[in-house]
Amino acid sequence: MVNGLTLTLFDFQEAAVMELLNLTTDSRSKQTIIMKAPTGSGKTIIHIAFVDEYIDKANPSTAFIWLCPGKGDLEEQSKKKMRSIAPHRNTQNLFDALQNGFAAGSTTFINWELVTKRGNTAIRDSERKNLFD
Repeated sequence: MVNGLTLTLFDFQEAAVMELLNLTTDSRSKQTIIMKAPTGSGKTIIHIAFVDEYIDKANPSTAFIWLCPGKGDLEEQSKKKMRSIAPHRNTQNLFDALQNGFAAGSTTFINWELVTKRGNTAIRDSERKNLFD
């Protein structure tokens, strides 16, 4: 059972969180995990609950990187959602991480285009090469 959040998950959301936790903590599992669900089904909430459970039950020293596509502000929306339903978790954006690092138990929300598109100044070319390492 998922605890610690400011909301109650639906049964299917809780089942998804537990399945993600089982798959990611099984040392024999080498599969890529893809979650597909309709708009409005709570994929963001499921992922936030998964991060919360993983840090609590599997490895508190893990630092998560949450990549968001597109030119919009999806990473800020996701970060705001996490702060509202898991306020006890450390959240940051790319600029915070560049200054403070990726602390244990933190989740860093990053816009994928910000770090991969040529010409963006979020990171320098030398840092861009290290990003993929």
